[in-house]
Amino acid sequence: EYSMQDWLIGQVKGLDATVMMVTHDVEEAMLVGNKIFLLSGRPVKADKGH
Repeated sequence: EYSMQDWLIGQVKGLDATVMMVTHDVEEAMLVGNKIFLLSGRPVKADKGH
């Protein structure tokens, strides 16, 4: 089954650009991204990239 994640990966693969995706699903972030930044707290603070 073709998923939204598959579509997104295909679209981004050919670009020579940085793409930022926001998700609440850590598994989705690991599937689609090659760098993951976790945001937490108020005001928001970025933890180191993983």
